[in-house]
Amino acid sequence: MKTNIITKFIVLVLTLSGVVGCMNDEDIEESLTGEWVEVYPQSERTTLIFTANNKMTLIDGEGYTEIYTYRIDGDEIYLSLEGSEGETALSFDKLDPGRFNIGYLYPSIPESDPNKFMTFERL
Repeated sequence: MKTNIITKFIVLVLTLSGVVGCMNDEDIEESLTGEWVEVYPQSERTTLIFTANNKMTLIDGEGYTEIYTYRIDGDEIYLSLEGSEGETALSFDKLDPGRFNIGYLYPSIPESDPNKFMTFERL
C-alpha cells in the first residue's frame, strides 16, 4: 500500500513538472512583452523592450536605439534589424518568468566572445 502511494506521488510530480516545463516558442514570445534591463555582464548598459507583433527595441547606454523583428525557434532567437533583409541567430534561454539569457548583442566590440551571453531581468 505504501509503495503504491509513493509510486502515484512520483508519477504525479513528474507529470506536473513536464507540463510546467514545456512552454512552446509562442508562449515564450508572449511572455517577453515589456521592458527588460541587462544585469550581466554589465549592469544597466542595455534595455530591451518587447512589444506586440514580435518587435524588439534595443536601447544602449548611450541612448542609441535599434528596432528589430524577432522570432524564437527552440533555443535561439532570430533578430532582423528593421529595414534589413537578413537575420541574426543568437542563443536564447528563458530562465524564469523574470529573467533570460541571450547571446551577446554587441558583436562589433573587439573583445566580444561569440560564446558570451547577456542576462536580462524584467523591470
